[in-house]
Amino acid sequence: MTLDLVVRGGTIVDGSGAARFSGDVGIKDGRVVAIGVVDESASEVIDATGKSLMPGLVMLHEHLYYPTGPGVYGQLGASFIRLYLAGGVTTIGLVYDGGIFPGRVGVAHTAARGAGPLTLKTDAGQVIAFGNKRGGVYPATGIGAVAYIRQAILDAQYEARVDKAFKAGIPGGRPAADPFRRALMPMATNDMSAWFVAATERQLVRASEIAKEMGLKSPVVVGASEGWRVIPNLKAMGATAVVSLQFMSPDSVTGREFLAVGMGKTGYAPPATAADTAEVRGNAGALAKAGVPVALASFGGESGATFRDRIRMAIAAGLSADDALKAATVTPAAVLGVTAAVGTIEVGKLANFVVVTGNDLFAAGTPIKHVFVEGRLY
Repeated sequence: MTLDLVVRGGTIVDGSGAARFSGDVGIKDGRVVAIGVVDESASEVIDATGKSLMPGLVMLHEHLYYPTGPGVYGQLGASFIRLYLAGGVTTIGLVYDGGIFPGRVGVAHTAARGAGPLTLKTDAGQVIAFGNKRGGVYPATGIGAVAYIRQAILDAQYEARVDKAFKAGIPGGRPAADPFRRALMPMATNDMSAWFVAATERQLVRASEIAKEMGLKSPVVVGASEGWRVIPNLKAMGATAVVSLQFMSPDSVTGREFLAVGMGKTGYAPPATAADTAEVRGNAGALAKAGVPVALASFGGESGATFRDRIRMAIAAGLSADDALKAATVTPAAVLGVTAAVGTIEVGKLANFVVVTGNDLFAAGTPIKHVFVEGRLY
């Protein structure tokens, strides 16, 4: 068999947690077909001596297209997709913003093999946000949003029971022709994960309470900027934390305002210290050390090209390099339900990986030499 491509002589960090090793990677029809010593002939051979092969990054909470203006981004038409590729990002999770039930999580590649589609999956999860119904101002309070979410999930669970009974021929009610209820049924019955957009301590606690009451298993919390403050809640609900790398200001952390005006005080809170900043940036590290599964997200940052810079900040604040790689590859692939295709370099999976100079993907100044998506070099 003649392979399409062989990348020879690199150090392979396959993302599985196994020790790195020297070897080759053989690719055929967009998938990895051989790892180790690859003797087969190939239409193309790339020498990776002195370089490392690592899984392509999987970045969550992204928007594939951005409005662009003057300057470098304006030269890219309407898409940041080339900047994602330049940053080593090969797969993205698309999470809707706004509203209360704004949509479902989608999964896409940042490039396609030939004229193939970018989309990998359109139903990775149901997004739940503590906002307002789109197009209006209801509910106007946080507790109103919680009440609306609870009732919507209860209605969807009821609809699922009626639907199941009707299909089994059990006399009783008939399923309602309500597209909203039926759209929520997979999430409400744990056939699809619930993705709570929750950044602050209060939002995260509310998400945990709803998940517990409604019996939602293995939910995802998106943002989790104050996750380190509610680790017991996250562990109790079995959540995966999609941690925003758009770090919040230390001055906006819950309880900070109390330092200025609480207990009869007047004036201003004391200036944030280096320790305060380290605490915020150490969020992902604290969660990982506590055993909470962590996936990293640029959270709508300016582009994928800065993703590695942000990860480096999290590493400097306490996240281990191994946990960082896992949080940027294996865990997001798992939470998106695409581990059979991406997240590690393994035989049978899509050939999505990067080739870097040296052996540290997140080290400052480490250039990405090649990016492969489905075996195609970009």
